[in-house]
Amino acid sequence: MADILFQNSVKTPIGAFFFSHDGSSVVEAGLCSGDKADFLHKDPLSQTVEKAIQSYFYEYCSGALQCLPLRPKGTLFQQKVWQALCEIPTGQVRTYGDLAKILQTAPRAIGQACRSNPIMLLIPCHRVVAQNGLGGFMGKSERISLKESLLHHERCFT
Repeated sequence: MADILFQNSVKTPIGAFFFSHDGSSVVEAGLCSGDKADFLHKDPLSQTVEKAIQSYFYEYCSGALQCLPLRPKGTLFQQKVWQALCEIPTGQVRTYGDLAKILQTAPRAIGQACRSNPIMLLIPCHRVVAQNGLGGFMGKSERISLKESLLHHERCFT
């Protein structure tokens, strides 16, 4: 993997969202500490990612996020789980158990891979829920409201 060449951030309804890329693929993304978006690179991929994120939030969940080139760093198993997450359409959810059956593993292993997701939102771990409720989000119980907000935004959880 090439070194990260660019970092950027964009203001969103959930706060300042950062992403890093190596010139060809996004390698990391998440919420900035605080509410400050202070990276303002305007290279072509940064512009594409920023436009896709804005489209997701302001054009009713367009499919633009699904077209971004991603290169998350993780184990082979994590890569398989993250690929499966990317195949969940906007506006739909899958349970940890559903994905575990598909990938022939345990629901807890799916949850651990989701917790390790380095590219929040763009790899949609928020679309994975428990059999009877929301489940976790990014390994922190205080972030459940963020997961719920994203699912409400996508109109797939009431």
